Amino acid sequence: MGKVISIEKCYYCNKELAERDMVIKPIPLVCKNGKKRNYKRKFHINCVEKFVAEHEDEFETKKETSEWDKVYKYFKLDVLCLPEDVNLPDFATKRLLGLRVGKFMPNAINTRVIKQGHSFSTILATMKLANIEIQKAFKTQAFSDMQHKINLAMFVINKHIDFVEERIRKVEEINSKNQEIEFKKPTVAKYIKKSKKRNFDFI
Repeated sequence: MGKVISIEKCYYCNKELAERDMVIKPIPLVCKNGKKRNYKRKFHINCVEKFVAEHEDEFETKKETSEWDKVYKYFKLDVLCLPEDVNLPDFATKRLLGLRVGKFMPNAINTRVIKQGHSFSTILATMKLANIEIQKAFKTQAFSDMQHKINLAMFVINKHIDFVEERIRKVEEINSKNQEIEFKKPTVAKYIKKSKKRNFDFI
């Protein structure tokens, strides 16, 4: 058997990473014990600049935190139908954060302001679209535990999320083109009729 060659991927955009384009940067991440530790992560040269800039952008961070709160509450109250005063199970939180970074569960990876996986706004939109199907599936299944129920909900969400992502992308693309058309709308110059009278210069 030949040697298996592992493909390096950028921590920010999750695209293939050639050694000539690679930059390694320590990133502070929260461990399972709640303590922060620096992990070395590999980036494209241009991606590391975007990553740093976006993490320093307080508005972007607050926006994503707000979107995560909406995802958390919707999954707890509308999908699992848990009481307001009950916390979402840790397993459910990890599965949702896994969607954010394109994995089953996040493992020593930041879940904010990166281009991997799906945005929290896309996850929320998908849950709202898929919730009728999820609730029907809940009624036809006997669950051994809450984890089993969460996995079924995530299965349905995963089934629809790429479709929702594509629809959102197309809408944003159309809106962007419409804005460009609006900005580039030509100004019509007023037509001024030229006088037939000729001017003569006398020396």
